[in-house]
Amino acid sequence: MSETEIIQKLKSNTMDHDSALSHLYESKAYQTPIKNLLKSKGISNTDTDTLWTDIVIRFSTLVRNGKYTHQDNLLGFLFNLSRYILLNFLRQKGKHVFNDIEDHEFVEEKIHHYEIYNTELKAMLSMQLSLLGQTCKQILELWSNAYSMREIKEKLNIASESAVRKRKHICLKKLLHNIESKTDLKEILKSYER
Repeated sequence: MSETEIIQKLKSNTMDHDSALSHLYESKAYQTPIKNLLKSKGISNTDTDTLWTDIVIRFSTLVRNGKYTHQDNLLGFLFNLSRYILLNFLRQKGKHVFNDIEDHEFVEEKIHHYEIYNTELKAMLSMQLSLLGQTCKQILELWSNAYSMREIKEKLNIASESAVRKRKHICLKKLLHNIESKTDLKEILKSYER
């Protein structure tokens, strides 16, 4: 079933809607990359399955309510929706972003290596954040821990959510510029992606 057919059938109130929903839910072309994204963020298999169901249902609702316009990249839209749902899921779990990961497949040596590596990376990023100033550092740290713009506004006593959004954008742009100029940090971040 093509993306266009999925969208058209999801808009209908017939059995076609259910067949499109079922197809989307079971399609490995959509399911596998989204589940891999969730698992890469430390989400358990059970929670990944639950989140995938939520993503498909939310997408179906958006289509039915006319809030989705097909733009030739359904998978890209599902990735963005997944990130949004993941952030809300993590927020509900108490903002413990990826701290509760328990993956017993790692051996102690590998864990130790990643702890050292993460400590070095965190120290370098923390130094770069400090160079941006206290407000920028606070905004980016809160944002990276899944705080909403409203929560950041209230916590830092900023005038409006749009002001927070604008400051976050400026701070992030400065941070990325600083990282671009630091070859050693840039190389570490590139190897971290792998």
